[in-house]
Order: sequence, then C-alpha cells, then structure tokens
Amino acid sequence: MVFGWGKKNQTSDDQIEVVTSTNSEITLSEIPNILNDIEQLRQKTLIAEIKTFRNKIDTDRKNLLSIANQLKNDNLKTDDMDNHLKIILSRAISDVSSTIQKEFQTSYAEIKSLNDVLEFEKKATKAIKKVVDVLRKHKTGIALFAKKYARKFKDALEILDSYLQEIKNLTANYKSNQEFLSIIRENLEKVSTTRSMISKQNKRKTELENLLQHESSKLEELSSKESKITSSPDYNEYITTKSKLDSLDSEEKQLRYSIDEHFVKISRPLNKYVHISSLDKPLKILNEKLLVSPYDVLSEVKSSDIITILNSVQASVSSGAISVKDTEKSVQQIKDVKDILSNLIKEKNDFYQNKLTYIDELKKFDFDSFKLCRDGIQKSKDEIANITTKHTGLLQQIKENVDSLSNIFSTLETSLKSASSISYKIISD
Repeated sequence: MVFGWGKKNQTSDDQIEVVTSTNSEITLSEIPNILNDIEQLRQKTLIAEIKTFRNKIDTDRKNLLSIANQLKNDNLKTDDMDNHLKIILSRAISDVSSTIQKEFQTSYAEIKSLNDVLEFEKKATKAIKKVVDVLRKHKTGIALFAKKYARKFKDALEILDSYLQEIKNLTANYKSNQEFLSIIRENLEKVSTTRSMISKQNKRKTELENLLQHESSKLEELSSKESKITSSPDYNEYITTKSKLDSLDSEEKQLRYSIDEHFVKISRPLNKYVHISSLDKPLKILNEKLLVSPYDVLSEVKSSDIITILNSVQASVSSGAISVKDTEKSVQQIKDVKDILSNLIKEKNDFYQNKLTYIDELKKFDFDSFKLCRDGIQKSKDEIANITTKHTGLLQQIKENVDSLSNIFSTLETSLKSASSISYKIISD
C-alpha cells in the first residue's frame, strides 16, 4: 500500500519467461559484436517498454490532477464544522492539491534514449513519493472529511506505484545485464593479458631450455677433460707427491716441538735479558722472537746472531746480572743449546730441503688448469641447478595461467548466457 490507508488484496499470475536455449560456437573475436548487439537490443527493448509506461503514467497523472481539482473546488459541507477543524481540512486540501499540481502539472518528456529512461524514472519516483508523503501527512483530515477523495487518491496512487515498480524492475534488469556485459569485457581483457603472459613465459621457457642444453654440453666437455687429466700419469704422480707432502705436516710439528723444547729450558734468562740487554735493536728483536718461536727464527743466516745473544745471556747469568735459581745449571743449559745449535739448524734445513723437493715435483703438474677445470665443473653444476629451478617454477606458472585461461573461458560462457539467454561455446581463434 503506497501510503497506508488500508490493505489491498493483490492477486497476480506468476510471469514465467520461457527461453529457448540455443547452443552456438563462437570465437573470441566475435564476442565484442555479440555484446554490442545485446546492448543495443536491450536498450531498444527498455526504451520501448518504458515508453509504454510513460504513456500510462501520463494518463494517470491527468487523472490525479482531476481528482485534486475536484477536491479543491468541493466545499465538503463544512459550514457546520468547527473552525479549528475547518482550518485543518483547508490546510490539508491546499497542501495536497498544490503538491499534486506542482509534481504532475507538466507532461513527462518523450522517451527516446537511455538517458530519457533514467531521467523519467528519477522524476516519476520523486513526484510519486512527494504526493504519498503529503497524503500521509494529512491522512487524518482527508480520511475523515473527504473519504471519497481519499479512496480515489489511494486507487490512483496504487496504479502509479505499480507502474513505477515495473519501471524499476525493468531498469534494474537492464543494469544487471550491463554488469554481465562489463564482466564479459573485463574477462576478454584478462584473456588477452593472460595469453600475452603465457606467450612471454613460453619464450622464457625456451630460453631456459637452450641455456640448460648449452650448460649441460659445457659440463659434459669439462667432465671429459677432468677424466682425461685424472687418468694421466702426471696426475697420479701429483697425487702421490701431494700425499707425501701432506704427511710432512705431522713431521714438521714434531720437529718444531723438539727445537722449541731446547729453548724453553733457557726461556727464563732469555726473557730477563730482554729487559737489561745492551744489544743493538736488531739483536733485541731477534731475542724477542726466540722467546716467541725459536723454530721460526732458526737459520744459517741468523746463527751467528743467535750465538751472540746466547753468549751475552750466558755472561749475564755468570756475572749475576741475571738472577736465576741455579746459576751453574742455567749456564750449562745455555752452553748445551749453543753446542747443538748447528745441528738443530741443519735438521730444520734438511727437513725444508726435503719439503721443497716435493713442492718442486708438484710444480711439474699443471694444477692451475686442473683447478680451473674443477671450478668450471662446479660452476656448471650450480648453473644447471639454478636453471632447472627456474624452469620448474616457470612450468608451474604456465600451468596456473593456462588453468586460469580455462576458468576465464568458462566465466565468459556463463556470463554470455546470463546476458543473452543463449548458450555459447567459445572455441580458440
């Protein structure tokens, strides 16, 4: 009920639209034309249907104006009415009549375009609402003292309201159809974008596969080169010599410990001599190094300087310049080191001479080329692993985009059916 003056029994048959579903195969390139045809057809249909309702409303508009004029000119036998009630009724009649005059006096424009439809719906909705509002405002006065007009207004407005609801349904259906068309156009863009992406990804996949093939060939070549090197006599000799050289590490540790032990026995007087020494600076530095690592200091070049330092320490101990617990023992220990110093140096030199022999043997083998080959193999393996990872990830992306493309096609078909009532099957073009 438009403004609440009672309840009208409404009976209407359900309207069933029977649509014959048609199956049709189309390509993507045909869809824009189909959309344009649908849009034009829907728009023409809407304009024609709304034009009919515009004409109906225009007729009922005149009827509503006639009722308002009758009410305005009817004295309603108010001569015996209380003045206060007269004022209320007069105000109600004036307000209702002027509102209807204002809203329905002018005929609605002809419907020729979609904009005309929307403008007509807007104006008709506004006009009917204003009349309903004013009648609700003066419901008591009109219903009590102008009952026949109240019934006429109610009947007229119910008809107008039913027309307006039909108009709103038609425009809502049209807008809904436009949304489907918009979805279809968006999905057409998605198809183009996704296909472009898949094309780029396939191009990149080919690039990665070429890189993988190139790197695999490179690895095979390097591996063959490595195998040739490792099976050569020079390499076997290198491995044997390298093993011998590596075994010298433990021997050198033992030698270092043995030499350092001799100097540990005289480390106290050596350490004290550092602070009272009158030796030249180079000899003082040498003295300090002897305290830190005798093994590293010992050499034939420095043997005379070491003897000079030991003699000076021995003299300082003997004279009491360096105090020790047992002077005689310390002097003897220093003397012992001096006596075996040449042997210690020889022992170290012999060891290094032997070590240098192995090192010289190693130099006969082109280790740099071998290392370059080994490094190249590892680099190729890393690169192959990297390319393979990228390739696997890219295949997954391509699959996802292909699946997405299939879903977009399904959405397009569903939307086209909703927009046109025709079942389309989209085929690749």
